[in-house]
Amino acid sequence: MKRMHGLNEAPIRHAIAANGGNDLPDGFLDFAGLRTRVPLSERTLRNLLANGVIPHIRVPGGRRILFDWPSVEKS
Repeated sequence: MKRMHGLNEAPIRHAIAANGGNDLPDGFLDFAGLRTRVPLSERTLRNLLANGVIPHIRVPGGRRILFDWPSVEKS
């Protein structure tokens, strides 16, 4: 199972646990936020995620995916 995709997981997990898991840690986007910044279709973005082109982290215990915008811009 892939959990990490180009990001350091420990600080992200800690930030999510600290705020109860409801809000995004500072500097991170969810999928909806990524879609507003990247002019690609949802299907194309999901294909890029599946192929490991876009760095992301899948939050443990759920289906949530987070993106560090500076890392996404570099990819």
